[in-house]
Amino acid sequence: FYRALKVGLVIKLNSQITRSFTTSMEIKISVFGQNTYADQEFLAAEAYFTLVGLDDEMRPTDIPEYSPKTKQDIELWEGARARRDKKKSAG
Repeated sequence: FYRALKVGLVIKLNSQITRSFTTSMEIKISVFGQNTYADQEFLAAEAYFTLVGLDDEMRPTDIPEYSPKTKQDIELWEGARARRDKKKSAG
């Protein structure tokens, strides 16, 4: 968390796929607070989530490949591998 979200603020969530692996994908979610009276918006929190594709029998299944397009997308894509490796080594 970077900043508190107080009662009365509008909360906006932005999400984007950062990378897909064989059966999972990483998604970055950014949370923004917006004070509509003062016309101010600020980043309150960011998090990365890993979602696993499941078939009808709830077993992991292959998911489509994601290809980054922009420089920022490529940086997030490269960082996703490092975050995944770090999680796996932590155990």
